[in-house]
Amino acid sequence: MNTSIATFMKLALVSIVVVALLWNKLAPLMADMADDVAEYVDKTN
Repeated sequence: MNTSIATFMKLALVSIVVVALLWNKLAPLMADMADDVAEYVDKTN
């Protein structure tokens, strides 16, 4: 039982780190995309 809990904790920790790293890379890209969409909407209206 203890080993499965430890394994689960390790997997959770790794997944949190991966998500944090991906978020740091994706957040600026998403912000750029939002700016592009806003510009496109301004042009079409």
